[in-house]
Amino acid sequence: MEYRNAQSAFLAQAAEILSRGQMANVRGAVTRELRQVTITLLNPLERCIVIPGRNNNPFAAIYETLWVLSGRNDIGDLVSYLPRAADFSDDGKTWRAGYGPRLRAWHGVDQLTAVVDVLTQDRQSRRAVMSIFDPALDYQPSKDIPCTNWLQFTCRDDVLDLAITVRSNDLMWGFTGINTFEWSVLHEMMSFWTGAQAGSATYFIGSLHLYERHFGRVERMLGNALAEDPYLAGAAPQFMTPLVEFDAALNQWFELEAQARGGRSLDAEALAKVADPLLRDFLTMVNVYWAHQRGEGSHFDLVADLGLRAAGREFLSRDETLSSAPSIDVYLADFVVSLHRVKADAYGDSWKRRGELLSILPNVARKVDRLERLDLERGAPSVSFDTAVDLFVYAVKHRTFLADVESNPGLASWSDGVEGFERVARQYMTGDATIDIEAARSMVLGAYHHVEAQVVGGTNSAAERATAVEALASSAWILLATLARRNPWVVREAAAELVKFADWKD
Repeated sequence: MEYRNAQSAFLAQAAEILSRGQMANVRGAVTRELRQVTITLLNPLERCIVIPGRNNNPFAAIYETLWVLSGRNDIGDLVSYLPRAADFSDDGKTWRAGYGPRLRAWHGVDQLTAVVDVLTQDRQSRRAVMSIFDPALDYQPSKDIPCTNWLQFTCRDDVLDLAITVRSNDLMWGFTGINTFEWSVLHEMMSFWTGAQAGSATYFIGSLHLYERHFGRVERMLGNALAEDPYLAGAAPQFMTPLVEFDAALNQWFELEAQARGGRSLDAEALAKVADPLLRDFLTMVNVYWAHQRGEGSHFDLVADLGLRAAGREFLSRDETLSSAPSIDVYLADFVVSLHRVKADAYGDSWKRRGELLSILPNVARKVDRLERLDLERGAPSVSFDTAVDLFVYAVKHRTFLADVESNPGLASWSDGVEGFERVARQYMTGDATIDIEAARSMVLGAYHHVEAQVVGGTNSAAERATAVEALASSAWILLATLARRNPWVVREAAAELVKFADWKD
């Protein structure tokens, strides 16, 4: 299938996978996949994707791309942009099958130079191929087996087309997370070095898939109003560094990037030291990123490429949305209150209708049972967050029920409506609640077992049960805040879903 660019291909292929993708369990992970897929991008230099909820990181894509093209596979600095890089390393120091050394030093061969030489000597050659998969190295157990196996450049009528063969491509993390970006940059560079116009890029993909943890998120992206494509006016080539000067230009780029990452805000004079327009745009982007991380603002005026500007602004706006509140805890607290109001309006007092033993405790127990089974470190963050939210809400509601049993003063009914819930819940929504995630889970499970023993055992004292439930609610909030601080975007997604639920209910 032909598409204008990476953004339009992502939207179409996401819908295809969800509608007719075959379920496949691969190495313990559930996916939907399409096999033997061909995707042609007619304008591959339109490389940035700006879709609400997609959460592309253009700054990481820039760094990883130049890191690959410089021939590197060490992950020491890469983790500053990709914190999970070590998860795909066998030794914690390198990506064993990193593309960089294979492209730039394949048994002593720089394949970039080799392909330029082939097309310079024979413009019509069909031998301009770069290999990445190495049978001698890659038929072994490893966390890192190359997904892209082969690249071929063909030039006809001074138009350079690129074919990319990929054995396995995750639509989220692979195809549109890095591949369409990095290979478009290489495509632009090879076009300049061969004196040709950049043509189309065609991907031949053995398995194009989505992981189960992304199904709901992708459905929401397809269902939401989408931002305009940032390339309405097209993308113009910027790269113009001769091949013989390329490595020196990259070395200079990484030196200046390290300064920006290390705390120096690069001014216009420092940025101008990078003569190449594309590399200068890339350096300007990461300079803005690190300035933003230091709280110095985010100004993209010096970025020439409109697609990069749009992608950078969209990415950083996610942080600015959250930082407009005093803290993530405050944002989270407001969400929990809103969630309870909507659910209370929809379901009334059904949560307590059959009493503490038959209605209230089972609601809490179901969430605890899920919590025991979830992989909080590597599992889907939204699933863990949803479970923790429900657990906290039901623990607080249990406490309001016991306040009525004890006839606590202050309200005619603590458990009816929303006022009692909000008064009780706010008591736990204070302080820096983040701790180790497994420690938080252990606190919750221990507190719940104490509550269960008292309720099932028939402890007569409502005050004793209330004390146990208070401990459960407090630990549930700590777990919830820990999860939210680790992945703030899950709060935004949950809030968007709440709006949909409220609209549906009305």
